[in-house]
Amino acid sequence: MKNATKFILVILCTFICINASGQILIKSGLSYSSFTNIINGQRFNTPEFKTGFHIGIFKEEAIFKNLFLEAGPRLQIKGSNFNYPYTGTITTAYLVMPVLAKLYFDLNDDIFFYTATGAYLGVGIVGEHTTRHEELNNKNRLE
Repeated sequence: MKNATKFILVILCTFICINASGQILIKSGLSYSSFTNIINGQRFNTPEFKTGFHIGIFKEEAIFKNLFLEAGPRLQIKGSNFNYPYTGTITTAYLVMPVLAKLYFDLNDDIFFYTATGAYLGVGIVGEHTTRHEELNNKNRLE
């Protein structure tokens, strides 16, 4: 029920953003992520990164000349490969709703850069965890 409420709020904010005037942006990209395993208080870093991606539609509205407000839903998929104490993968999918304040800096007519800060609401859609049981069983037999 909590996730359904969050999901409805994200969709509602999406429609509010689409109906406002301003610039609509479509963004996508790749990410590399890794999780840390903590077993019995001991931390195991996994050096194997997993490729993920994100895609979303955003609405950007000018507040001042170089200050903008950006908001919109984004689908974000990320995960990790791990190999200690057993081998497996973790994959997660989130629907996130970032709300950012962006400040643009013009270097010349063709080149600019921006910085952004803000917060977001995220709802987990699906998660998957797989392990290779043979290696897990072999490790248990050795102990």
